[in-house]
Amino acid sequence: MLLSALRSANGEFLLNGHYQVSVFRQLISVQDTVLEYSGSDNVIERINGTGPLRSDIYVHVLSVGNLYPPDIHYEFMVPIHNMQSGSYQSAQSSYYWRFNEHWSECSALCQGQQIVTIFSHETLTYARFSCRLN
Repeated sequence: MLLSALRSANGEFLLNGHYQVSVFRQLISVQDTVLEYSGSDNVIERINGTGPLRSDIYVHVLSVGNLYPPDIHYEFMVPIHNMQSGSYQSAQSSYYWRFNEHWSECSALCQGQQIVTIFSHETLTYARFSCRLN
């Protein structure tokens, strides 16, 4: 059995934790963002959210019994700020971000970190005469 828990930066459990497990679907408020938890009765547990998280949250995974190592997948987006205005990058931008799919090894078994390289790509096409040859 595999169970997930969420903890806020101040140590408060937002989901599960303290020997309590939510079997059913649950909505969790994290400041002005709502996260949806599928419940532990699903074959695959999911925690989804669509708004910005303005504070750190920690995901805890508990593996109980003789299981293979847990198969954990996660995705997150980091907002791109416009340095002049401090606002998020417009959806109309000619740039997009792509990350290298090769993550570094985790630095520690618990509370470690992994690093991935992110590349900026420009989608504009320029006239040939605009390019300088060296």
